[in-house]
Amino acid sequence: MSVNVVASGDIYVQPGEKNARVYAIGPRMKSATTIYAVWPHMHYLGRTMKAWVKFPAGHSVPLIAIDDWDPEWQLLYYLKTPLRVPAGSKIYVTGTYDNSEDNPLNPNSPPRVVEGGESSRDEMLFFELFQVDDKTVEKKPKSP
Repeated sequence: MSVNVVASGDIYVQPGEKNARVYAIGPRMKSATTIYAVWPHMHYLGRTMKAWVKFPAGHSVPLIAIDDWDPEWQLLYYLKTPLRVPAGSKIYVTGTYDNSEDNPLNPNSPPRVVEGGESSRDEMLFFELFQVDDKTVEKKPKSP
């Protein structure tokens, strides 16, 4: 099992901004893989998170869609059916943030500029995929 991280450190949310968008795009996958679980991570300003995989053929498959983020939901989510992803695919993640006084979870009163960082008063757009690459799967020897 390996972990693939797609994240953005380019977070800058102005005070009062209610719908700041941040994007992250992972590198092209070098080998085929099977995704078993995902872990979304944001802090208190997070409002939505969506992640999907785009296949080389051009179509996309959603991995997660959270329309009302709650920091208590930072859990490992197992896919109902493991998703086989071909080499050349990419992972896309987008998140929105509410840095207004209307956000009851905003740890800053009054709101201040919030940038990416590890403190809970900062923000993150962090998405991990738990996967097994095809090249790591043992191949059964053929019977004589």
